[in-house]
Amino acid sequence: MPNDVNQLSGMPTPMLVVGGILFMVVLALFATVIVKSVSRWSRNNRSPVVTTMARLVTKRSQTYGGSGDSGAGTAYFATFETPAGERFELPVPARESGLIAEGDTGELIYQGTRFKSFARKSISS
Repeated sequence: MPNDVNQLSGMPTPMLVVGGILFMVVLALFATVIVKSVSRWSRNNRSPVVTTMARLVTKRSQTYGGSGDSGAGTAYFATFETPAGERFELPVPARESGLIAEGDTGELIYQGTRFKSFARKSISS
C-alpha cells in the first residue's frame, strides 16, 4: 500500500490545470442547458393560451441519437400560418403529426412554444 494517500499529488501541475478547466467547461455547459430549459418552461407557463384559426403550412421531423448502442428518437414539428399571415413552428407529438396534413385548416391552440391541439375544420360545400 502506498504511503501517499493523495492520488493527485503525483500528477504534474499542467495536467491538474487542464483537468480542472475541462471539468469547469462541462459543468458550465450542463448549467447553461438547465437554465435555458427552466427559462423556456417558465416563459411558456406565463404565456397566455391562444386559440386561433390556422393553416398547416408544412411538417418536418428531426431524428437524433442512434449511434452505437443508443436508441434513436424523432421529434416532430409543424409550421402554422394564421389568417393575418403570421407563421410559426411548434413541436408536436408524434400522434398529432400523423393525424394532420399539409394544407389542413382548423382551430389551433398553443401556449408560448407549446402545442396544445389542432382541430381540423372541414370546408363546407
